[in-house]
Amino acid sequence: MHRRYRLALVIGSEHALRGSLCRWLAGFGFDSVAVDDDEDGLAQVAALRPTLVVMATANAGDATIAVLARAVEAAGTATGPVFLCVGEGDPGGLGRAVAEGAAECLVAPFDAEMLHFKLELSGVI
Repeated sequence: MHRRYRLALVIGSEHALRGSLCRWLAGFGFDSVAVDDDEDGLAQVAALRPTLVVMATANAGDATIAVLARAVEAAGTATGPVFLCVGEGDPGGLGRAVAEGAAECLVAPFDAEMLHFKLELSGVI
């Protein structure tokens, strides 16, 4: 049986969260590319056409929502959904994130089981 190739692009400066996401995604059969810089991450969305884009950020403030909106636009229909994963900072902009096109939002602390559930809900796995 042929296994479908899945690539996750994980963007963000929240290193601990980004590391956990990459480990969990690997356990779900994804190859992951982790990018620290938002601008580089946005360029990689178009270049890699990943199955999933995950933003790992400290909060859901104005700057994060602006980058998320650009990631959703860059992803278009050529890639999979964009998830927003917020560290233990302020999750205040989650409603705006969804309005800008985030398929799912997760706020730390969450675990691999919750991420897997959200990926199933979004039809990614």
